[in-house]
Amino acid sequence: MLGWPATGAKAQERPSDADLASIIEQLSAHHREGSRVEFVNIDPAMSPSCRMNAAAMKVSRGTDSKSFPVLIDNHGGPSGVRQMFAKLGRISVDADGAGRAYHAEDPFGDCSPSPDQPSRRICALDNFSDAGMRLFLGAARLKRADPKSQTADAPAFLPNWRELWPLIRDQKLVPLPLKSIGAPEGPRDFNLIHWKERNLTFAFNTKIVPATHKGYPCRFGQESEYSGYFISATTFKKASPTRADGCKPAQYLDSEKVPFLVVPTEKFGGIGLGDIAIGFLKTPAGLHIAYGIAGDTGPYDHFGEGSIAFNKALLDERRRIEDAGDVDSLDIDLAEPRRQHLEGASLAVLVLGGTRRLLGGDYSEANIRKVGEVQLKRWSAAVPGGEGRLNACLDAAH
Repeated sequence: MLGWPATGAKAQERPSDADLASIIEQLSAHHREGSRVEFVNIDPAMSPSCRMNAAAMKVSRGTDSKSFPVLIDNHGGPSGVRQMFAKLGRISVDADGAGRAYHAEDPFGDCSPSPDQPSRRICALDNFSDAGMRLFLGAARLKRADPKSQTADAPAFLPNWRELWPLIRDQKLVPLPLKSIGAPEGPRDFNLIHWKERNLTFAFNTKIVPATHKGYPCRFGQESEYSGYFISATTFKKASPTRADGCKPAQYLDSEKVPFLVVPTEKFGGIGLGDIAIGFLKTPAGLHIAYGIAGDTGPYDHFGEGSIAFNKALLDERRRIEDAGDVDSLDIDLAEPRRQHLEGASLAVLVLGGTRRLLGGDYSEANIRKVGEVQLKRWSAAVPGGEGRLNACLDAAH
C-alpha cells in the first residue's frame, strides 16, 4: 500500500491505490533527462584542416543509452573534452523558460478564448504535454480531442480541466509531492492534485514547472508582463529573488529572448551549462550563425534542440511568435528542406567549454553574441588558414 501523509489545513485526497499505481507507471514513461555522458570510439586520426577527432557521444540514463556522432578536441582525453562539434539533421525548438510558454487557459497553445472573457484570447507557446502536465480521470489520461482518434475520453479534457483548474488556482485542493510517498525515481519530480468528487488528478513535473512552498504550480504575478502564465524552468539558473511563495520568476533563461542550445546533461568533460554554443546553418545562399549558450538539458535519446531565439537566429526569422504553431514552424529539419527553402543546407553546432566565465554573469543576447564572435574567431584561427575550418569540420563530421 502506498502511504499518504496528511498535511496542510485542508484534507489531502488521493486517487485509489490502483489508480495511483497506474498514474505513477504512466508518469514513469515520460522522458527523463540524460544523466551521464561519455565519449567513446575516438578515432586517433584527425582532419588536418579541422583538427578534431571523430567520436561517439554516448548519453545514458540507467540501462538506456544512445550515441551521437561528434567531433571533439581530444587533447585531455575523453574526460577533458573542451570543444565539441556536431553535424545535425534537425534542431527542434525548446520553449521552456519562455514567459509565455504555458498557460492554464490555453493548454494546447492555440490561442484559446478565455472561458471567463470570450473576447480575450490567451496565447501560450507550447502545450501542456511538453511540460509534463497530465490530467487523469481515474487511471485514464485525458488528452486533446483528436478527430482521427477513436479514444472515447479524448474530448473530455477541456471541460474537466476548466472545472478543475479554478480549484487548483484558488488552492482548494492540497497537492501531493510524489517524492513524499517513496515513488520510483522517474515520477519523484511530479506533484499530484486530486479532486475526489470527480476522481480527477492533475500531475505536473516540478523540474519543468516549479512548485510553490505549498506544492502548487508557480505562476507569474500581476507585476509581470507574463501575468498568469506558468513559470517554466531551464536547467541553467540565474541569481533571482525568491517570492514569499518560494517561486523565482527571474531564475531561468527566457527562450524567446536568450539563444541557447539544449545539451544532454549539466556537465560532461570540460563542457558545462553556460558555455558558449554556436549554431551554423549553411545554405547555397549563405551562412547564418546563432550565438548562444548551453542553457538547458534534455532527454537522453535526443540531441538537437534550441531555444526560440536560437532557432530564429539560425533562420534569420524576425516575426513575432504568437502561439505553439508558430513555435513549431521554427523547427529546422533537413529531412524536409522545402518547408523552409533549405535545399542543400548543412546544420551544425559548436560548444566551447570553459567559456561561461567570459560572459561575466551577463546572459543577454547582445553579450552572448559579443563573446561568441570573439570565441569563434579564436576557434577558427587555431588552424592555419582558419577561415576554412568550419567547412573542413562540416566535411569531416557525419
